[in-house]
Amino acid sequence: MARATIRDIAQATGLSITAVSLVLNNRPNKISAASQQAIRETAERMRYVSNQQKRMTAVKRIAVVVPDLVNFFFSSLISGVDSAISEGGHHLMIGFTNNNPQREQNVVRSMYAQGVDGIIITTSTVTTTSGYRQLFQNSSVPVILVDRVHPSFSYSSMTYNHQKGAYFAVKHLLDLGHRRIACLSGDGEQSYSTSRRMRGYLLAFEEAGLPAPENGIYFGNYLEDSGYQYADDIFKRGFTGLFSCNDMMAYGFYKRANELNKSIPEDISVVGYDDLFLSNLLDPPLTTVRQDPLTLGREAVKRLLVEIDSDNSMHQDISYEPTLIIRRSTQAPSGS
Repeated sequence: MARATIRDIAQATGLSITAVSLVLNNRPNKISAASQQAIRETAERMRYVSNQQKRMTAVKRIAVVVPDLVNFFFSSLISGVDSAISEGGHHLMIGFTNNNPQREQNVVRSMYAQGVDGIIITTSTVTTTSGYRQLFQNSSVPVILVDRVHPSFSYSSMTYNHQKGAYFAVKHLLDLGHRRIACLSGDGEQSYSTSRRMRGYLLAFEEAGLPAPENGIYFGNYLEDSGYQYADDIFKRGFTGLFSCNDMMAYGFYKRANELNKSIPEDISVVGYDDLFLSNLLDPPLTTVRQDPLTLGREAVKRLLVEIDSDNSMHQDISYEPTLIIRRSTQAPSGS
């Protein structure tokens, strides 16, 4: 049976969520004695467990919510979360959203209904500020945003400096002599991480005093199929370099390049982002920006446990520095 929430008690008593929260958390209020009694009796009848009571229980129920497991970044993130949770003997719950905002809301509500003590989430790429509010409104459950964050929203976050990582990638191609460099981005600019990587791409050109190629940004979906889909047009338009905003899309580009009898890096140099474990096994091995989802997962758990155990802990935005890993998928453009 799902654990009762403050919202459930508010519906049962006909009182506001704010009123119920104030009474059950023993906060100063002007609520009538009769209403307070009704709230407490309903909470007892529905077996409501307060945050303080939850903290007295050593074993925590931690939920991790990600778009999918097709992207190896998310499976590695979950591995990091699981390793940290297992060390403390806590329970792990996993939810998938298929990168769909409505499904995302349903998954998060389901986690609340099952009485989770905290949530670690990588949101869908199209989650907006209002979407964040709909996800987490009226809940006192701590939340850690991982990788895809929104700076205007008040939750702790764990991410890498996406703008700097993209800047490193494109600067590397510019330093090799490439000027016709395409950017294979995520699905639009709504995602904070997507927009930051696009800014890094543009910043590298700006600092080099060069114009970015006209219509050089392609909007994919962070999966192999979009790298495969756009390869024909990228070759047709004569780009000599490609910055793929994640490794998965670069894998799809590799596949189509092979079908077209195009050679990497002789016909086009490619830089990815993530440094997934397969990237060093490609032929040629992929030059890419390294970030460590295992570390993100482990550190997110540590931060979440601190916030579960303290009502007054300050939210923290933690950003790690990416590293460019140069392999054999990049070289100076042919004929230079």
